[in-house]
Amino acid sequence: MARKTVKVKIPENPDELILLLGKILAKHQSDGANSPLKSLEMQLFETLLNVASAANAEMQRLYDLAKIETGKRDNAFGSAQTNQTLLYITAQIRDLLLVIYKTNPRELGQWGFDVVEGEVTTSHREAKNGA
Repeated sequence: MARKTVKVKIPENPDELILLLGKILAKHQSDGANSPLKSLEMQLFETLLNVASAANAEMQRLYDLAKIETGKRDNAFGSAQTNQTLLYITAQIRDLLLVIYKTNPRELGQWGFDVVEGEVTTSHREAKNGA
């Protein structure tokens, strides 16, 4: 004979958990004196639920605002190929400074650029062919 099992899950997702907690509180309150939860710290439960709900709502508001502000920032940055963006203008600045400081590109470091110098070696075949 098979044994029956029961599993009652508590959600891990904060929004789903707050929804469950609200339902528990509402049922407790509607049952009043007949609530089987009356021996538990339901006043503390309600207080903590209010704190969690308010914090979750504020977190969501700030998250939505952060997405908007991130979009504004990213649009301003743009790309080195997109006219009238920070990265486009910065590429122009870099290129102009490289012309001005052609003999000493390390000078771009004074402008805040990270200048990495190195050497490129040509392969034997390229050197032989004059490439």
